[in-house]
Amino acid sequence: MKYREIKAALEEYNDRFYRVVLAKENVSLYELGVILGTALGCEFEHMFMFRSGKDKFCDPAWIDRDNEYSYYDKKLEDLDRNFIFSYDTGDGWDFECRISDETFEMDTDKIAILEEGKGQGIWEDNKFNLMRYLDGEIDPDTDEEDEENGIYFPWNYDIERFSDFDTDFDLKFEQEDFAECVEDNLYSLKEARDEVSGFLPDNDDDNNINIMSAYDSAFDIVCEYIASYQIMTDDEVQTMFDDLKDEIGEENAMRKLISVVKDELSEYIDNNEMLKKHSFFTKMFDIDDEDYN
Repeated sequence: MKYREIKAALEEYNDRFYRVVLAKENVSLYELGVILGTALGCEFEHMFMFRSGKDKFCDPAWIDRDNEYSYYDKKLEDLDRNFIFSYDTGDGWDFECRISDETFEMDTDKIAILEEGKGQGIWEDNKFNLMRYLDGEIDPDTDEEDEENGIYFPWNYDIERFSDFDTDFDLKFEQEDFAECVEDNLYSLKEARDEVSGFLPDNDDDNNINIMSAYDSAFDIVCEYIASYQIMTDDEVQTMFDDLKDEIGEENAMRKLISVVKDELSEYIDNNEMLKKHSFFTKMFDIDDEDYN
């Protein structure tokens, strides 16, 4: 099987956080995104995309310009040798990538092989603090969070101090199940797309949300705003959702939660261009107050 070597390095600190992988030469860009995301340690709670020259490759739902293309329809060969892989554009994880000129013949059919790495991984929703650490603003020996100064540990990694990010990369351990993890993530993401498609308008099959769970994303937004308006605590929200889900089903349970802070959430969606484009979110806000209040 023929492979290409790809190095992805954090734009700001490419010598402290990077991965090198071998990917099948014929992978789609969507598959490549899952390969790189898995290697870089993300949880796929957010979108990813590629920028190559003047072109952008992303989920079909985000396409609104002539030079933007679906990453399902394009392959590795459609990228320039140098390109940018972006994850969670809100948090701003941009990785400078380079594809090797030569191909490698490997006696395996794995979708990808992890070759090298440095740096712990993507700190979900917390690049700000990682950058403060890498910039020298946070002491490497900081071993507790400091809410007053906005210092928080990552939720997706168990660390004792900030310097854990630079712990030696355990390549042998990371290599063991890497290809299987990629395949598992591809499967889970497909299930999430299939789940979301059930709530989209007819003939709108391309309007899919590429996250590990569409409900997880919507639920997080609901919890955040319910908590911010001090209507209920997170635990109360979860309990309410679980009880309602058993009684009236998952979709209606989500609608009920949204109805609690409908005006505030609607304003948030209206001010968020990316979310507003998704019929999943707009349909969830098509609520009959008499039925759900």
